[in-house]
Amino acid sequence: MELVQKTKEDYDNANAYLAKQQPKFSIKAKAKCGGTNKFVGNIVAGTVYVDSCKTNKIIAIIAGGGGASSLVGLLPGGAAIAIVAVAIYTIGGAVISYNAADGNGIKIKILKNPITGKVYPYWVKPQ
Repeated sequence: MELVQKTKEDYDNANAYLAKQQPKFSIKAKAKCGGTNKFVGNIVAGTVYVDSCKTNKIIAIIAGGGGASSLVGLLPGGAAIAIVAVAIYTIGGAVISYNAADGNGIKIKILKNPITGKVYPYWVKPQ
């Protein structure tokens, strides 16, 4: 029992010594998001702009199998956000990822049927 206790003390002392010898540093990096977040349009057509940080989150949600409702908080206001989220979800992660590759976010042109409320994305481009 005494050998176990002595061994534990030796390890504790060694760990304390090594902890003091470790260099102290920290890394603070803030992601620089390219692009902007906004909706420009009216009740029948418009463009949804999504910055690069939110675009990466959208891609991750789609790739991970998250639902369109998970996208709502990432989209800029000004449009029927839940409907736009469904439209963006239907575009697919590959198309969004391809257009977001330059790091400036994406812009999505949409048409909205004012009678049915359905939203139709018809192109995605980098910002």
